[in-house]
Amino acid sequence: MERRLGAHEMAIFRSGGRVLVPCEIDGVVDRALLAEAVRILTEFHPVLLGRFVPDGDSCVVRDGDPGTRRVSVETFTDLRDELQVVQDWSAGPLLRVAVSEGGPRTTVALSLPRALVDGSAYIALYKRLWSVYTDLSLGRSVPTHVIAGGLASPSLDTRVQEAFGEEELAGFLASRAAERAAVPSVLPVRGREPGSFGLVRLELDAERTRRFADRAHAAGLSVHSLVCGVLLTAARAFLAPASSRPVTLACVSAVDLRSRISPPIDPESIQSSASSSTATLEVPESPDPVELGRLVAEKLRADLDARVPDLDVATIPRLTEETVPRLPTLVVTNLHKIPLPRLPEGLAVSGWRILPLVDTPVPLATVTRFDDRLAIDLPYPRRWYADETMHGFMAAASGAFDAILAREAVRD
Repeated sequence: MERRLGAHEMAIFRSGGRVLVPCEIDGVVDRALLAEAVRILTEFHPVLLGRFVPDGDSCVVRDGDPGTRRVSVETFTDLRDELQVVQDWSAGPLLRVAVSEGGPRTTVALSLPRALVDGSAYIALYKRLWSVYTDLSLGRSVPTHVIAGGLASPSLDTRVQEAFGEEELAGFLASRAAERAAVPSVLPVRGREPGSFGLVRLELDAERTRRFADRAHAAGLSVHSLVCGVLLTAARAFLAPASSRPVTLACVSAVDLRSRISPPIDPESIQSSASSSTATLEVPESPDPVELGRLVAEKLRADLDARVPDLDVATIPRLTEETVPRLPTLVVTNLHKIPLPRLPEGLAVSGWRILPLVDTPVPLATVTRFDDRLAIDLPYPRRWYADETMHGFMAAASGAFDAILAREAVRD
């Protein structure tokens, strides 16, 4: 089976990039059992064995045959090395699986092209893989079937474009052109290493996570909105520490359209179904993260009510230099609480992260809550960003988290 990539998928395809998901397991994973679980996983999702076939200005994604192809289980010693891997998606397969060597803990890393997958699909894939692995370890048979959706489902573009008339699309593009008057400040571009990626991480322990969530909820905010407020506060401090004038910052929140469109996209369908909402704000010298979070939340609610994320996808084929959005200060994708998979006795998942590896001058932060710990991962391309820039920004973010938690402790 094959399907031509939709316009939003093609935009992602042209920008390149993959999404790496390392899963840390306490205990030793049986590699032969894992290889069989991956083989069975490809029977549920033949597209994992597939390849991209360029076709002029477009591209086709084509299923692979589980009867004739396999995904090899590769080996790595350091996650930093796995960040640098380059996959040949024209040859396939699209899925890469790699396992760390040695030690009491095993890291199993899955990698897929960003044009083919989103966070929701990755979580479903991860749950399915470890469910199959556990059944195999217990000697159970695993009946398989092709998961609904994937290449059998129309692209997100096709689904959303059908919902709007010409006047709505034209009006939305006109509003996009007007929004270009605001020019957000961005992190300094000083990279020197094309093709190389770095990674910084900020993690709160369970107690600090609970206090942060309580602070958000007490203010009537989601954890996502307050995280955005904290990151915007950090960006303001990092970009213009000596300026007393407001700084224009833009925070993009990823929006999962999978369950928002009708009929909804199957939760396990391997395809991209994400759009976004952008809050462009004038941030003062000493901002309140709670107030910034409130502004992000208000903009997100307004955009959802106006179906802005849907319109964003629907108008991609019509974008021009006058209507393409300006680069934001940062993008925040919140995957919320990551579920614990079913595992055999002796194994336990101790860590999970999702890392978009995209060669673009925009910081792509991912927020997860795993085992009651809130974490922000920020992979970055060294073509654009120096290590000291991203470490400096994350240090500013850590300080902003410390400040809001200290303020809450005083109130208590």
